[in-house]
Amino acid sequence: MFLSAKKQYGPIAVDLGAACLRAVQLERRGGRLAVRHWMQVPVPHEGLAGAEGKDGNGPAPPAPLPRLDREAFLGDEVVVSLHPPEVECTPLRVPDNLLALGQAALVAAIRHEVSRNISLPVDEVEMDVWRLGSGQLDSPNLMVAAARRDRIQRTLAWLDDQKLVCRRIDVGPLVALRACAGFSAQPNADHLWGVLDVGKSAVRLYIGVGEVPVYVRCMARGGEEMTRRISEDLGVSRGVSESYKRHYGVQSAEGHYRPASPMDDAVEGRRMAAILLGVLRPIIRSIGEEVQRSFRYAMGLYPDRPISGLWVIGGGAGLAGLTDLLAEMLGIAVHRVTAGHLGGGLIVPPTLSDETVPQLAACLGLCLGEMN
Repeated sequence: MFLSAKKQYGPIAVDLGAACLRAVQLERRGGRLAVRHWMQVPVPHEGLAGAEGKDGNGPAPPAPLPRLDREAFLGDEVVVSLHPPEVECTPLRVPDNLLALGQAALVAAIRHEVSRNISLPVDEVEMDVWRLGSGQLDSPNLMVAAARRDRIQRTLAWLDDQKLVCRRIDVGPLVALRACAGFSAQPNADHLWGVLDVGKSAVRLYIGVGEVPVYVRCMARGGEEMTRRISEDLGVSRGVSESYKRHYGVQSAEGHYRPASPMDDAVEGRRMAAILLGVLRPIIRSIGEEVQRSFRYAMGLYPDRPISGLWVIGGGAGLAGLTDLLAEMLGIAVHRVTAGHLGGGLIVPPTLSDETVPQLAACLGLCLGEMN
């Protein structure tokens, strides 16, 4: 699925997240890759998933999604990413002779085993697989990704409505590792390393060796839970809570507090960050503990692989102080992806800020899968 070197631009890479529709297109410019155009538009609350109808008789029709700016992008080909929990990833240990089968035959052969390891009905999913490198004798040798068929169909219908052609659908773990492995501070290809995708409604952890995800974990928490917790504990609106979170972040210092009355905008910044740490500490600690357990599990599978570190992407990556707190908890290097990490000679426009780059990581990973 690689482009010919003669083609000057790649397909439009689209990431349909819970909070935003994001899209990026790369082009070749003077022998280098360059970001031709990018966009980021908020998604209505219901998004593709829909919401419970007012009469309580089932889900209401999904809210209309934003549309791509066709005049700003070239061509009609699109590559799309789907992320957990829309995709369930499960590692399996299968007989070595099955690994010699073609992709379709392999998926058919493991279908029953997969049905015992995922929560989705196996008849309602589309599956793909990738091989895992050798680890301990009894470690998994295959990773399976299962996506709901109706979710795929809704995505294709949205593209079809805009007369766009879906060239490929990729899964979040592969996309995220591909993106971060291409950054200038990339991890050692022989080491275990991780990507933490902090989204609106979920935090996803992908642990890999090189660009191959070997462990996937999805936590049902994220930026939305943090905003709600601030709102409830400090007695302010969701909008104000979101503003506090984005402006102050969390201070890596003791910030004990007892909420007594609503906070106002005059609170000194450092003290406010310490207060937010007191509010959000249980959530961040829970995330850190899950990351720690996951790395221990991966180290058990690959005991000879040292850990390179953790790269943080997604809308929640911009929470000031988060990477420092995680680094203290985990005892490893934690990197917040920024524009400065976009090595490899990638030309980026001035509008692509440090705040925006981690939110576009999935799109960049999709692009790199087509143009490298």
